[in-house]
Amino acid sequence: MPCAGGCSFIVTRADLAQNLAHKPAYILGGGLGILRGNLTHVGEITESPVGRGARKAFAMSGYTPADVQVMEIYDSYTITVMCELEESGFCEKGTAGDWIQEHDLTFKGDRPLNTHGGQLSYGQASTAGGCAQVTEAVRQIRRDGGEHQVPGATDLIYVTGSGGAFSQQSAMLLGSEASL
Repeated sequence: MPCAGGCSFIVTRADLAQNLAHKPAYILGGGLGILRGNLTHVGEITESPVGRGARKAFAMSGYTPADVQVMEIYDSYTITVMCELEESGFCEKGTAGDWIQEHDLTFKGDRPLNTHGGQLSYGQASTAGGCAQVTEAVRQIRRDGGEHQVPGATDLIYVTGSGGAFSQQSAMLLGSEASL
């Protein structure tokens, strides 16, 4: 099924964001991981480049995976999500399957993940595919998630993106306050 899409964001200083019409989401930390040029150079398929980005994002923000309230994880394939959970530090390497079974990942659950359904449920919008996770994170922080609004806290959200067929990935922490 071919999909197309577009996306844009306004990024500004925290002091200017406070005066905008919509509640802002603040970038608290971010990082990029590049492990290979493309998937043809893969050594281990379960090694995700997001780990490098996640370590940078968490260090920059001062938070840990245990602090995250919602996860919006790039989901081109089911294995992508599992690898990203492990590499990002939400669970140990090789335990994502068990970790997923131990948690409720629905928007009403104890570990909300891809509260908008993710790309696996609605299709990848071409080059705008990764923006869906950021857009949903902002909606959750603003409490504009509609029928899939997380009922609990949405003050710290972990977001990932992917490019180059699992060769480079980004990680970002968004918050409801400039510094939580």
